[in-house]
Amino acid sequence: MHGLPLGMKYVFSMRRWTSRELVEEIARLAEIARKQGPMGLEKENIDDPFLAKGMRYVADGYDITFIRDNLERDRDNFLFHLDEGQKIYRTIGDCAPAFDMIGTLIGMVQMFANMTDPSKLGPYMAVALLATFYGAAVANLFCLPIADKLHLKLADEEVNRSLIIDGVLMIRDAKSPTLVREMLLAYLPEKHRHAEVEEDEAAEPAAA
Repeated sequence: MHGLPLGMKYVFSMRRWTSRELVEEIARLAEIARKQGPMGLEKENIDDPFLAKGMRYVADGYDITFIRDNLERDRDNFLFHLDEGQKIYRTIGDCAPAFDMIGTLIGMVQMFANMTDPSKLGPYMAVALLATFYGAAVANLFCLPIADKLHLKLADEEVNRSLIIDGVLMIRDAKSPTLVREMLLAYLPEKHRHAEVEEDEAAEPAAA
């Protein structure tokens, strides 16, 4: 049941990093590692916890196999719990209309059982209508939107965390910042990769 609280936390509190932001942040860290060595990464304040963990492994000098295995295990566990949360919210959203139908039927049975007493028709009708409302509200205003959002975030996180793992391993291998950035741009959609190139070309004349 880890997925239920994790889903709530992720939807309402966790900051979403775009792949572009992560590429630029990892390239910046690669530049620091090249100039100051891996120990220079210890002084950096990194907002993304997963990336911070990877940089800590690099700064502490762990071998590349250890770093890859631990980060991949961390990524897979996180994605599993996120998927678990998405499925739980979707199941609740799918079942809510069935439960509201039970409440509606109970209200209608009570209403028809008291047709001879008009004063009781209103309250029982209210029960039937409120049951329908609560079921629709729980499903369409809460559970299903959260499930859809978690589904999208699951895809984003799978890409972003794989991107981070590759970036961390390249920094551990002392790859140049330019190479790191170019390799990680492959994770971006084609149109975004071209946008990066166009921005760089536009910045060169301005700098001149």
